[in-house]
Amino acid sequence: MPTLLQLSDIQVEFTVRRRLFRSLSVRAVDGVSVSIERGETMALVGESGSGKTTLGRASLKLIDVKS
Repeated sequence: MPTLLQLSDIQVEFTVRRRLFRSLSVRAVDGVSVSIERGETMALVGESGSGKTTLGRASLKLIDVKS
């Protein structure tokens, strides 16, 4: 069966400005791999703030992923 979605080692980081000249890098998603074949169903569950929406946006290429 053909693969509909293939994500390998997805990493997403955001830079948060802390003070005037200081910033902090926050890793929202780290090392997630997903493969969905035709006819399969996948559920993504987790606590609030666990990166579910960020992973979805990264899979749709709405945000940049770290290489």
